Amino acid sequence: DEFLELAEEDTTLGNKAESSIKEYQSFTDLQYSKNKKLACIDWMPNSKGVVAVSCAERCSFDERVDKSAKVTTCAILIWNFVDPIHPQFV
Repeated sequence: DEFLELAEEDTTLGNKAESSIKEYQSFTDLQYSKNKKLACIDWMPNSKGVVAVSCAERCSFDERVDKSAKVTTCAILIWNFVDPIHPQFV
């Protein structure tokens, strides 16, 4: 069975150290991102070490459906790796 062969191949690739994700840096903003979920993260195309992060309210699927007809606001934070405590732009 091809599916079983794929499962066997996956278990033999790498070890825990090779397949784990390590935190490189974290960004904190108590005003715009506290208790929010990160809806999207993307690198800025022509700026090295800069990411854009959109923060949205945490809510369940039912709450999102109830709010779907209403306008909500969220923040997009532009972070530079040089200053992880203060967003470069909001």
